Amino acid sequence: MTKKSLTEEIHEWIGELDYWEQSLAIKILSKQVVTDSDIKLAYKFFSEDHGLVEKKTSQPIIKIAPSASGTVGAEDFLLSEIKGIRGVNALKEDQCIPISKNLSIIYGDNGVGKSGYIRMLNNAFLSRGDKTLHRNIHSTVKPKETSCVFKFKDNSKEYELKFPDNSKNHEFTCYSVFDSSSITAHLTAENIVQFLPSGLEFFDTFSNVITRVQELLESDIRNNSPENNFIDFFEHDTTVKRLVESLNGSTDLKTIQEKSKVSTEESAKLISLEKV
Repeated sequence: MTKKSLTEEIHEWIGELDYWEQSLAIKILSKQVVTDSDIKLAYKFFSEDHGLVEKKTSQPIIKIAPSASGTVGAEDFLLSEIKGIRGVNALKEDQCIPISKNLSIIYGDNGVGKSGYIRMLNNAFLSRGDKTLHRNIHSTVKPKETSCVFKFKDNSKEYELKFPDNSKNHEFTCYSVFDSSSITAHLTAENIVQFLPSGLEFFDTFSNVITRVQELLESDIRNNSPENNFIDFFEHDTTVKRLVESLNGSTDLKTIQEKSKVSTEESAKLISLEKV
């Protein structure tokens, strides 16, 4: 009997989850960033499926099956261009550096910007090097953002990702950058070695997005659970006071209505008390 891989077992497990959980899991498996909109949509699926709100949102069929897109690795694409850098030293925003699939050599005089690009690469990709980013000290205008655009190429297309906007994309975890500072860090600082089986990182990310949905639910519970101030109108401990004090979403309204009825005897007694 062929032993199933961890990825295959994860896919089988996801197939048994509720729809709202599947909608998040499939994004994580395909290495897509789970946005706030995705979290809100998943919460809407949850609310409708559990009868908390009226069911209005369509639920497209989700195919839970291992695919190439879910196991994309560094060998499936190449970094082909660095461009559009903003807010770093005095580097011009329209500069473009093409990257060869074999070897790229960048050279120049001191102060032309080589280190500025390296520090940006240290921030965008895996690195223990110098990540300090400086703005143009000769300019009085503060840059709106510090960012850079990276162009990637796979077998079918070219596409661009912007750092830091797309920093959680899988591509930024597939390259390592080394500079003179990283050499010192690797030789003198503590090196933490961690082995994580392929696919296991799914659960950490999945747990985080489930928590974000839970936070939306808890927020709605707080907003829809106002303080019960009606008991302030009752001085003595009576059956009605206890009933009002226990009001909640599952309270039987018929019981409230029955207790609110005033009998003929009670009306007569009230009239007599008011005359006193």
